[in-house]
Amino acid sequence: NTAKKVDLILPEGVTEIYPYAFSFCRNLKEVKLPSTLTLIQYDAFANCTSLEKINFPSSLVWIGNRAFAESGLKEVTFPAKFGYMENAVFKNCKNLEKVIVPPGCQNFLMDETFSGCINIKEIDVRQATMYMSPIKLESTFSKEAYNNATVYIPTFMNTPNWAGLNYWRNFKKVVYVDYPKGDINLDKIVDIGDVSTHINILLEKENRRVDPEKFLAYIRSKIKDRNM
Repeated sequence: NTAKKVDLILPEGVTEIYPYAFSFCRNLKEVKLPSTLTLIQYDAFANCTSLEKINFPSSLVWIGNRAFAESGLKEVTFPAKFGYMENAVFKNCKNLEKVIVPPGCQNFLMDETFSGCINIKEIDVRQATMYMSPIKLESTFSKEAYNNATVYIPTFMNTPNWAGLNYWRNFKKVVYVDYPKGDINLDKIVDIGDVSTHINILLEKENRRVDPEKFLAYIRSKIKDRNM
């Protein structure tokens, strides 16, 4: 425990981190994951009590049980269009203060995902509400988080449907951020960029993408043809 804190950089080409690969590495402070990573298996970084920072690449699709349980993480930003997470992934991360969820992120809330995370202050789901993951079990968050954390969502989600999204209704502090409906990119303008982002989210499972500029050119050509 008195050893110098170290950082870990995994090289490009690594696609999977195996169970218990770095568990109990208590001098690990920061981890940089490669853009090729798809799987983080169970208990991979569990009990890394000094681990404060990690990046989740957009290629990541699976995080196993207790992968970061009882680690020292302070902030978690899920990758866009993240696929699936097992139970108790961040359980008892008592230094965790902020959770950020980008567009298209689904199935990121399971049993005891943030259980025991008693110091969460902010949960930013303003970009994810179009694909909001329900809180299926009350144990997903700690009682302290339900009482003290502030949840940020777009104003247009201030509907009875929001309150009906299972245990989301348990949060005592909800701040509605004023974004136009359909503004997926959150630049307060609903434009072709939002459309292409929406299409890319839908196409992600087929490993296809839409280039916004090419998509705009295609739409313009169709409009031009119609006006001729």
